This record gives sequence, structure tokens and C-alpha cells, in this order.
Amino acid sequence: MTTIDATVTVDDIVSDSISAAKVLSKHGIDFCCEGERTLKEACAEAGISVNRLLREISAEEQIRSEHPADPSSMSADELTHYIEVHHHYITENITFIKANLNRLVRLFAEEYPEVIQIRNTFEDLTGPLMIHMQHEEFIVFPYIRQIAKTGKPVRSSMYRDVDSPIPAMLADHDKGEKYLRRLDELTHHYQAPRGGGNAFKVTYAAMRELEKDLQAHLALENEVLFPKAVEIESKVYEDSLNHWLSMAGSSHS
Repeated sequence: MTTIDATVTVDDIVSDSISAAKVLSKHGIDFCCEGERTLKEACAEAGISVNRLLREISAEEQIRSEHPADPSSMSADELTHYIEVHHHYITENITFIKANLNRLVRLFAEEYPEVIQIRNTFEDLTGPLMIHMQHEEFIVFPYIRQIAKTGKPVRSSMYRDVDSPIPAMLADHDKGEKYLRRLDELTHHYQAPRGGGNAFKVTYAAMRELEKDLQAHLALENEVLFPKAVEIESKVYEDSLNHWLSMAGSSHS
């Protein structure tokens, strides 16, 4: 990886670091058409100190390099919080990629017309995905947390039981995977076009990273969280029924 300092060009910085590209983009530093500038020149124009930018890049790289805890060992309650934090990361990546795809369409659609279809497919993926994550955060996850914490049946105006929303969640996941496969095809497995420059390279690399992240995210919900939630509620209802039968037996003795 390129050693980053004030004399390195923006092109060199973003060529092998998505983290750096995200930080530069956040501060409005163009790595698409003005990548020949040094970091010092770009920072002066953006009104930010080089040292501050380098600290932010270092912090972003640190986050990316950290090894997460093993989510399969977490309780259902812990998993919902873990996934919600992950949602913020996904949202940040989506925002970054969207901005870059829109710029690629604006600047390069005539030379690379496929980028229009890539941008549209990404919108088809992420529009419903954002709604799906909000549904989980505001409705599904609080329901799971409540039953996991109380160990008692939960009354809901929306769901009969915790298993009720899961088929819809899984259907959303299946749709998302369909769009991920389509993006993989359209981008030729996220290989930036020759001659496309760093703008394509960074955007495609970010999409590849998002795909891997989403696949792991979907598997975590499908294979760990949802089965745990169903198991917890089944045990809660079984215990509740046994308690009722015990009380009924006592009243008749």
C-alpha cells in the first residue's frame, strides 16, 4: 500500500485504499478528475489540514482491519444490536457508492454506457434494502429483543409471533441476492474497465466489498438470528403453556 503523506497525489492515495477514497469524498476532494494534485494541494483547496485528513484515513483503515467478534456465539438480543451497528456501515457504503455511480454516469456514460445499467441495478438493490433495514430496526428487532429479555409471550399489533415477519424478511433477502448477482455480471465480477481510471476502480472495489459484506449479513440473519429468535419464542410459549397446565391442574386437585 502507498505510504500516504502530503506529497503523494490523490490518484496514488485512492488507487489502493477505499478507506482513503471515502475520507476524501467526505471532504469534497475530487479523485475522479483532479487526481493529479498532491494531498497538500487538495487539502488546501478543501480547507482541511493534511494532519487531520491523515488521522481520519488512519482511523478508517483501523476500523476496516479490526476483527469482529464471533456473532454466532451471541444471544439473539446481542445479535440485533450487532446487526444494527452493521446497518450504519452498510448505509455509509451505499451513500458513497451511489455518489460515485452518479458521477460515473454523468461523466462517462457515453464512453461506458454499461454504467447506466449498473447504476440503475444498484438503485434497485439499495432502495428496498434501506426500507428493509428500517423495518428490522424499528419493528422486527425490538420485538425479538422484548421476548428475549422478558422470557414471556409478547403481544404485537402487527405479528402473531416472531415467526410471522420472517418469511417476508427472507423474501427480501432473496430479492437482494438476485440484484447482487446481476451487479456481479454487469461489472464482470467487479473488474473496472480498462482506461476507466481510479473513479471506476474505487467504485467497483467498494461495490465488491459491499457485496461480500451483504452476503455475510444475510447469512447471519438467515442462519443465526432468525432461527435463534424462533427457538426462544417456542421455548417461551412452551414454558407458558406448561405453567398454565400446572396452574389448571392445581386448581382441580
